[in-house]
Amino acid sequence: MSNKRQMESCCLLCGSGGLKDFPESRGLPGVTSDSKPWPRAGAFLVCRRCGHVQKHLSHQWLADIDQIYTAYEMYTASGGGEQAVFQGEAPAPRSVRLLEALLALAPLPATGRLLDVGCGNGAFLRSFGARRPEWELYGYEPQANRRESILALPGVKGFLHGPIEELTGDFEAVSMLHVIEHLLDPVQTLRKVFSMLRPGGLLLVQAPNLAANPFDLPVTDHCSHFTLDMLEYAARLAGFDLLASSDAWIQKEVGVLALRPERPAPMPEQHASGPGGELLSRHLSWLKTFAGQAREDAARCALGIFGTSNAATWLTQELNGNVQFFVDEDPRRHGNTHLGRPILAPGDVPPGCAVYLAFPRNVAEGIHKRMGRTYPELRLILPPAT
Repeated sequence: MSNKRQMESCCLLCGSGGLKDFPESRGLPGVTSDSKPWPRAGAFLVCRRCGHVQKHLSHQWLADIDQIYTAYEMYTASGGGEQAVFQGEAPAPRSVRLLEALLALAPLPATGRLLDVGCGNGAFLRSFGARRPEWELYGYEPQANRRESILALPGVKGFLHGPIEELTGDFEAVSMLHVIEHLLDPVQTLRKVFSMLRPGGLLLVQAPNLAANPFDLPVTDHCSHFTLDMLEYAARLAGFDLLASSDAWIQKEVGVLALRPERPAPMPEQHASGPGGELLSRHLSWLKTFAGQAREDAARCALGIFGTSNAATWLTQELNGNVQFFVDEDPRRHGNTHLGRPILAPGDVPPGCAVYLAFPRNVAEGIHKRMGRTYPELRLILPPAT
């Protein structure tokens, strides 16, 4: 059996062949992780043994992700600037929030070598270098097209590219931020990272939180959909010792901070099946209800959507483009466009228009409360309860 065929028929975490198909997931419209509409999300499978939720690696899905990555663009609505996180006392870049959590849990030495796997345009490398200027920084991407821009960043000593299984190196820390959900072989990749870390070295992994965010499902190029429990399990399967994990470092995300021991930790016992199937069914049902309610609202009044994220993009597609504008708190996005529509500041919404909050209910309630204090005239529509 070929490697492709093995991946298609086995759990990407535990390797079990007992995968359950979810026919009700077929036909779900998709969105790319760089916030572009896509005709399909892909079909979903759930491991009966461990409960992991993953895409069916069909020929169609593999062709889709090849097209998505070929045309991939980062943070276009903010001119390439990293996504801001609006939690806590003031907004801050996502990488800064993660570094705050990392340094509070595991103070790093004054010097060392960091590899950022999936470094993108270098957001985490910039933030890390500003906090630890004596560290040597390295970025990795499969392709070499970002090489010059990454090497130009302060503190960056090298740029790695090519198949990750062929990489070599010796690092005190490795970061993988919003990478593992894209991988066809997440555990094997973590094992490769293990081999490149010095004993005592740290691994930081961050991924979307399926338990808290139904909008992770429509992201076509997300191969795996992690809960905190499943992300911890993946790190243990790769031989790491867990130092800390949380679903609160960044809203709607899960993270693991792990230590590379002298030798790989013993393989964990068989993982009890998690709530993957239940979560998948509940989220698919909620997405259907969410889109139906939004269509009813769009038929009654001129409608805008709060945010320019994957969720806002997916909802625009579900509304057949019947969206007049987007609203965003990030001033870098004001005056730009998303999907051909203007991005407005909250105070610039035209009178008589409503703004739909395309977020999980608990997140939407927080935004509704915050906006209500500053913009009491703004008509915000909450999504259905999850």
